[in-house]
Amino acid sequence: MREAALRVSPQLAEDWMFPFFLVVVIILVLVNRDANFIRNLFRALFSRRYFKMEDRREGSSWMHGLLLFAFVLVGGFVMTFFVLNYYPLDISWSKFEVFALSCGVVFLLFGLRWLVTSMIGLAIGGGDQILTDYNKFLSLSAKSASIAAFLPMLCAAYMPLQMAHYWVIAGLIILVLFAAVSVIQGIFGALQSGVPFFYIFFYLCTFEFLPLAVFGKILVHSVNNFEVIA
Repeated sequence: MREAALRVSPQLAEDWMFPFFLVVVIILVLVNRDANFIRNLFRALFSRRYFKMEDRREGSSWMHGLLLFAFVLVGGFVMTFFVLNYYPLDISWSKFEVFALSCGVVFLLFGLRWLVTSMIGLAIGGGDQILTDYNKFLSLSAKSASIAAFLPMLCAAYMPLQMAHYWVIAGLIILVLFAAVSVIQGIFGALQSGVPFFYIFFYLCTFEFLPLAVFGKILVHSVNNFEVIA
């Protein structure tokens, strides 16, 4: 009897990806040892009342640091899979090199938002508390996104290549939604604190809406011209 041939569907995953996914799993397991930590994290992001309660609560700084590290890794996977699906590189870059560059971009973009908010805080004067709260919401959104986007990225990596497209889009949507939540919460906080609307409008148009509009145009163009690469 002739043995049936084993059919292996092409995947985005490569051997080097497994340790990074394992690191994220270990981080989530360690963080989840405190049964209330993740629940309080999401509550604080979506509710200003819980945000103030969480702000007064003494938390474990190592948990927050690990989740921010997980955000860099998960965000790196989102960007890597996006590039591999929509923009096949003609240069001789390996997937690992694309991933390393993507993680660096995520880290720099997150740091840049902190820098921009610091500069605006100096410009408006007396906005130290507003700046602090907004940066905390940025941190909350990043940590929450790392948890919510992990499973889609795992599926994008290890499910058949024809299905990876949908999981990559899901991961992108999650990152955008959580970033939008942090911006909305920041706007409410600034308005409640009496920040002039001009500064809020200038910041949103220049550093939030414009980058999102450019990214959204690229994303729509990519989806309309979707072609899975083998």
